[in-house]
Amino acid sequence: MQVSFHFKGVDERTTKGLEDLFKKEMQTTIRRHMGKLPVEDAYFHVSVEKNPHKPQYYVGIALYLPNKNMFARQQEKTPDIAMHKAINSLIKQIERYRDKFKPHKGRSR
Repeated sequence: MQVSFHFKGVDERTTKGLEDLFKKEMQTTIRRHMGKLPVEDAYFHVSVEKNPHKPQYYVGIALYLPNKNMFARQQEKTPDIAMHKAINSLIKQIERYRDKFKPHKGRSR
């Protein structure tokens, strides 16, 4: 898995903390939810922007897989809460996509 970050209007300390938070979640939670999807080919792009006029942060996470692209965007007053919500939204999309490949259990008589 590869990841790239884009920050706009965010101080350096917050930037480092958000990078560490995402990388930790990527190695644990996201990897676990991806299951048998092609993890090695996954590419994440994380964008964090601060509204210069309000205490508001926008976090967008794009996941590029060989046959599917997913995107989650959240806004909150703090960047870490926005990051967690975006990750949770992305995980829901990953699970829905992954479930398409599970064999369906038919009714037995």
